[in-house]
Amino acid sequence: MKEILISIKPNNICNIANHLKFIELRKTKPTTKVPFKCFIYCTNDRKYVLDFDNKFFIDKNYGGKHYYNGKVVGEFICNKVENYITKRNGDYFWTFNSQKEIEDFKVKTCLSIEELISYTGDSNGLYGWHISDLKIYDKPKELSEFQPLKRPPQSWCYVEF
Repeated sequence: MKEILISIKPNNICNIANHLKFIELRKTKPTTKVPFKCFIYCTNDRKYVLDFDNKFFIDKNYGGKHYYNGKVVGEFICNKVENYITKRNGDYFWTFNSQKEIEDFKVKTCLSIEELISYTGDSNGLYGWHISDLKIYDKPKELSEFQPLKRPPQSWCYVEF
């Protein structure tokens, strides 16, 4: 099974860890077939701090401490990747068949339609990586444990662990 390191902001990891978010969105998708393992790297976002010891507490003004930020905090199996939106000639085309599908998607991604469109920007697709078999580590792993990394990925990259 291929392994991928995916960079996720602390507030989104909180939603994933608390079983509120079931689909992680990306503008690209891997070429590997599903299923594949994703290691979750918590970004060093200075607006949020991830602290699992306090039940996934997130605060915008937490004194500059970064407990789990900059570390690999867990993993999941991506068992499905779907393309939800494409952009052609400045127009967006959704792959949804009903309003109910759109509402379900908003809940599973923890995003509004406006946020989805804003995130998509100039890209030609919006891919939903479905999260299953989530494991949050008791002790986070250091980025240096993953090869051939020199720095965290902007979005995601293949790794060996």
